[in-house]
Amino acid sequence: MDQQYKLALKIILTVFLLVGAIWFVREIVWVINLIFISVLIVYAISPTVSFLVKKKVPHWLSVGLVYLALLAFFVLMFYLVIPIIFDEIVQLTQLLPRYIVQLQPTIFEFVQMVQNPEFEEVLETFINQVPLTFSSC
Repeated sequence: MDQQYKLALKIILTVFLLVGAIWFVREIVWVINLIFISVLIVYAISPTVSFLVKKKVPHWLSVGLVYLALLAFFVLMFYLVIPIIFDEIVQLTQLLPRYIVQLQPTIFEFVQMVQNPEFEEVLETFINQVPLTFSSC
């Protein structure tokens, strides 16, 4: 009886520790992601910073210049890309009614084809032949 009690206690403690560990990891996953992203950023800018340090630029200034250049790059990309995306969305909203009218007959034909009782047989035959086709390759 004493061994069964110890075994039950070990199992219960193991389950609680496992659940606690899973909960802990889920709670700090954002910290792990933040550290991972930070390491990637440092790895990405390290060659440029090293190059600037070799050219006698102070390390803190090298890092600042690289970050400033990255920030300028992203601001410039948003400045150039956002207006294009906005124009495309406006054009799509203007042309969408025409596209819907053009697609209605095709959608109607597709629905009729799928509702046809023969379609199920054709589809089943096709699905059954696919493994045979790949096995012969």
